[in-house]
Amino acid sequence: MGKLQPSERATYVGIPAMFWSAMTALGAFLGARMMDVGDFRTPFVIMAVTYALSTYLFQHWFHGDKGLSDSL
Repeated sequence: MGKLQPSERATYVGIPAMFWSAMTALGAFLGARMMDVGDFRTPFVIMAVTYALSTYLFQHWFHGDKGLSDSL
């Protein structure tokens, strides 16, 4: 939030919330379909890979950057 102007913050909160809900619904549906046919490993492997990727990207994009509200 420190990198955003105050007028941009509400939009930033809303857009990720919308995508979070949509991806959660899609992931739950697809994972349940895979498990329904007996494939229990693939959904968990996909989850682990996406968690690792998101952690890497977050660190890569935001590590060491000063935000607008950080002290100088």
